[in-house]
Amino acid sequence: MNAKEKSQITDLITAIDKHNLKLHNKIEKILSTLEDDPNSSSVGLISKVNALESDVKRLVMFSRNAKRVAGIVATGITFIIGILIKRYNL
Repeated sequence: MNAKEKSQITDLITAIDKHNLKLHNKIEKILSTLEDDPNSSSVGLISKVNALESDVKRLVMFSRNAKRVAGIVATGITFIIGILIKRYNL
């Protein structure tokens, strides 16, 4: 291997190292966005998504319970109206 080939290989290795460093920095930035920061009160996207998922589950349960209550109330009102119709021959 002559000096020119060694220089080209060294230049390629340097370029690959620079590229790897850029990729590493980008990955670190993405991970810092996703994960919670233990040194501050910053909350990452993963925690936010988990919190939203929990909120959605609670809303779904609330919706189901509200539908059940509405059904019971509608049944009660229908029953009362039926009794009133029979009693007063409306």
